[in-house]
Amino acid sequence: MYFLVRKQTGRGSGEALETEYQGDSLTLGGADNAMVQLPGIDGLVQLSAAGDGAKVSSQKVAFALGGKSQRKATLAMGQTLAISGYELSLFTP
Repeated sequence: MYFLVRKQTGRGSGEALETEYQGDSLTLGGADNAMVQLPGIDGLVQLSAAGDGAKVSSQKVAFALGGKSQRKATLAMGQTLAISGYELSLFTP
């Protein structure tokens, strides 16, 4: 599975830094054990491959998916998970 993490860098200008990750799981956040450090995020978001998508769960922090604030969800291809200025999407290479 491929994950794309995007950090918005400009105010409404559409500028962003993008980083790709490959694997069956990914952890993001400000916690010391996060695979991807996201400064300013107090907590941990865990993603694990599930079929064509990923199961998402979080500790201490909520994320937005489908216009709703959540702590547990399934992320499908084409959806974007947002958390405090960061966005995460799944993609096929």
